[in-house]
Amino acid sequence: MSREEKLKQSMDEAVMQTFAEMAFVDVLPADIPKVEHSQIMIIEITRPCRGVMYLLMPRECKQCVVENIHGDSWDSLSIDQIDDCLLELLNVLGGNFLSRYYGEAVSYSVSFPQVIFDESELPDLEKFLYYSYDAEGIPFAVAIKLENQGDAS
Repeated sequence: MSREEKLKQSMDEAVMQTFAEMAFVDVLPADIPKVEHSQIMIIEITRPCRGVMYLLMPRECKQCVVENIHGDSWDSLSIDQIDDCLLELLNVLGGNFLSRYYGEAVSYSVSFPQVIFDESELPDLEKFLYYSYDAEGIPFAVAIKLENQGDAS
């Protein structure tokens, strides 16, 4: 299996597992060239290689996830509760991806996830691998870029 095939398989499995277990949302890979999104959630990978992962979700997808996780309506939650929920989802997604890609025995390290409000703050987005998904009819995407060092075999 090529590096790109392994990346895609690892990401697909991690996304489906994370959304199912955390948000009770069924997700399938989809072929969506560009997903409309609001803020972008970002997490940096620092070990076993350097990299960056972006979670690109429209408001409708964020609302579905947050309401399922909290068991409460979007409007009754604070902005901090919403952001914390989505950033924890990204943190778990990053860990699930790295465990699948590098294996359970490899230790990994990621930064604290954060929200980016302006896409112009994201350099070289066209150099990222882009994977789109369907969350029960709502599109979203994950973009990832890993340096070559520490590649899984």
